[in-house]
Amino acid sequence: GSRDPLVIISALGDTKDPRAVEPLLKIANDPERRKGKQAELGEALANLGDQRAVEPIADMIRKADSRVSWERLRAAYKKLTGKDFK
Repeated sequence: GSRDPLVIISALGDTKDPRAVEPLLKIANDPERRKGKQAELGEALANLGDQRAVEPIADMIRKADSRVSWERLRAAYKKLTGKDFK
């Protein structure tokens, strides 16, 4: 609808509710659906702590559309894995 998907994605990550992982992973794994939402998706998935998000976040880092998005995704990757992205 008219709701801001970025706010919804961020809120789902803040809930720490594991039920949010699957829907967010579906978006993160679809390059068309995640366009413009990469940083928020990465941060939300990192907040949820599910290790299945490591590869989608890495893919989003490699294909980041801006420096800001790239930096936020790298921070999310580090939060999730405890390692710097290489």
